Amino acid sequence: MVAFGAAVRRGYAIELDVHLLSDGSVVVFHDDNLKRMCGTDVEIKTLTARKIRKYRLGDTNERIPLLKDVLALVNGAVPLVIELKYDVSVGKLENALVRLLKDYGGEYALKSFSPLIVCNLRRKFRKKPVGQLYSQSMFSGLSGAKKWAFRRIVNMSLWRSDFISVNKDDLEDSHILLQHDLGKTILAWTIDSTSQRLAAIKLADNCICEKIL
Repeated sequence: MVAFGAAVRRGYAIELDVHLLSDGSVVVFHDDNLKRMCGTDVEIKTLTARKIRKYRLGDTNERIPLLKDVLALVNGAVPLVIELKYDVSVGKLENALVRLLKDYGGEYALKSFSPLIVCNLRRKFRKKPVGQLYSQSMFSGLSGAKKWAFRRIVNMSLWRSDFISVNKDDLEDSHILLQHDLGKTILAWTIDSTSQRLAAIKLADNCICEKIL
């Protein structure tokens, strides 16, 4: 919340990730597991809003925030780019977001790695930008017909999405270059140095940054 508050004061748009907890609450957290950030081997989807309050982020006193608290803090002051993680059945997290965002007056966009979630978001949030996340690593571990089929599904989602959020190392992928040439908005992630930003902005419309501002 301290970081989100600082972004609001400086007028920076905020990119964040959300998960669905076991009680239906939506929490703002990147990883599927608390081990890296909280030092305990717990899957975040198994927790409730009450139980998650006992954990602290790193060596700070900061707690893992619920999305409703982030929305109240930002209150439309800066745009939000919300990434949906997909460790639950398609539809549950999207439906929870519909309830949370229906009365939110600020600007926001939604995105996911899952083309099924992206398709569902396009139906549920017809007036909001919905984007497909893209990285070559999406296809690692797949081979043969499975890899071909998944690539086809992802490529269809790239065509239909309002924007594409791309791993900075894959900005020169032929599919991404074509989409950009055709006018699709491209966001590069994750940029953590000025040199990376200068290189990425030649091929992307904007960057998702950390540690350099």
